[in-house]
Amino acid sequence: MEITIKDKVHQLRATFGFLAEIDREMLGETSKKDNPTIGAGTGLAQAVIQWQEVGDICALRDIVYSLCNHEAKERPTKKDIEGYLESCEDLDIFSDEVINFLYKANVCRKALKKMADPMGAAVKEEMDKLKQGELKA
Repeated sequence: MEITIKDKVHQLRATFGFLAEIDREMLGETSKKDNPTIGAGTGLAQAVIQWQEVGDICALRDIVYSLCNHEAKERPTKKDIEGYLESCEDLDIFSDEVINFLYKANVCRKALKKMADPMGAAVKEEMDKLKQGELKA
């Protein structure tokens, strides 16, 4: 998946680096040190819940920012991503694309599938549609 911010195309990559980055964004630097039971994907689950259940746009920003973690030299800033989200023509479609992208990624699939169960029938149904590729732009 890619997005264009300030005339620069950025590749979004769901990698182990992404999981580490989203954990830092959502849980803070010391959380894993202080509590070794926190596994990779905990920050991802928290970010997805905050965005889809609460509507916290900052969680979507943090997901996109973390998906750009491999772009060390030309990584967009959080402010750049905020501008992108503010000017997005259809935020719901973009959000669906990002969540669908994460659901298909090997490093995210299991965590998203597991978290869908306790989230309720409506969210589970949406996650099933994403899994089957029924929700597209």
